Amino acid sequence: MKKKGSRGFTLVEMIVVIAIIAILMAIVLANLEKARSQNRDKVRIADISKIQLDLALYLNKNGAYPIGSDIRVLTAALTPDYTSTIPVDPLNTGNYVYSYADDGTGGSYCLSALLENPSAYIDTTVYAACNKKPYSLKLSQNSYMVTK
Repeated sequence: MKKKGSRGFTLVEMIVVIAIIAILMAIVLANLEKARSQNRDKVRIADISKIQLDLALYLNKNGAYPIGSDIRVLTAALTPDYTSTIPVDPLNTGNYVYSYADDGTGGSYCLSALLENPSAYIDTTVYAACNKKPYSLKLSQNSYMVTK
């Protein structure tokens, strides 16, 4: 029996408050993860732009882009003369890696990075591969691509 004038919360009231707090925390954490993934995408785009600048400096000195179809080609060609290190994807696991390929002659290249939120940054038209248009930015299966 409840005494008149007693203070405190009932068990039901406590459970309701805890449930509301849990729901609010779930919403905040979901938005936090989206913000983190968008930040990783911005880092990817900045990294690709930096590699693109380093490749332009390499072309200016050597008359052609590095020949090969692996990001390790860039490490050998661009370090230490043009950059101290080649950036790596913020996750650097599974499909989240940077890729590089040239046309076989050193006349053009394709840099790409898989984005977690591609529609937030560029046109969502899907391209099968990098076309050799000067400095075009493309989306290919959620990838950010820079071609020259």
